[in-house]
Amino acid sequence: MKKILAPIKERILLYIQNKGFEKMKFFENLDISASNFRGKGLYSEVGGEAIAKILSQYKDLNPEWLLTGNGLMLKDYKKESSPYKYQEKTTRATHLPPCLDNTQSAINDNLELYSPEETDTDKWFPEATATIRYHGSDMLEFPPGCILTLKEIGDKDLIVWGQNYCVETAEYRLIKKLQKSNNKNFITAYSSNPEQYADGKLIHEPIDIPKESIKHLFKILGYIVKT
Repeated sequence: MKKILAPIKERILLYIQNKGFEKMKFFENLDISASNFRGKGLYSEVGGEAIAKILSQYKDLNPEWLLTGNGLMLKDYKKESSPYKYQEKTTRATHLPPCLDNTQSAINDNLELYSPEETDTDKWFPEATATIRYHGSDMLEFPPGCILTLKEIGDKDLIVWGQNYCVETAEYRLIKKLQKSNNKNFITAYSSNPEQYADGKLIHEPIDIPKESIKHLFKILGYIVKT
């Protein structure tokens, strides 16, 4: 039977990764033992005192998301006056369009693309060239069922390493964080879900993708969630 990471600890690690913090310094600043966040320590839940320290120190962290996984990670992205929640980088929208009603498979290679006009997101993400509904579990920053807005990138040399992309080959379509590979002819695609099997092996392992096999490449501009 596989072991599941303690959910709050998992979200704390995701927050550290999202903000680009160095793990050791993060825990040292809070006077929290880093050993509780590695190895066997990952499978026991964090105490209330540590949670209070984190929320007191990092004001942008959404307590609801940290404790329950609901909502968005950062407070700055919560729009209390709207029935929708969203994360964006380029849009100037003050309201959000409705989500698609249909449900796609949770398997990444069955993700289906839509035009921005079909999902009514073109007004809010004018750079978007496609949208996709995400139902995976390997990218924790994207809530299941959200609509990702995509911009197609024609030149693979323009990839911003460490950012999230939708990669399409003849065999599958993946939502992953891209990094340079040790082989210049490949791209390494990472998941943000650190879930492990009992033997410590990652459930969502990195994937090396041959550059020549990539048919289409989309940068993820943001996502929309109906609440």
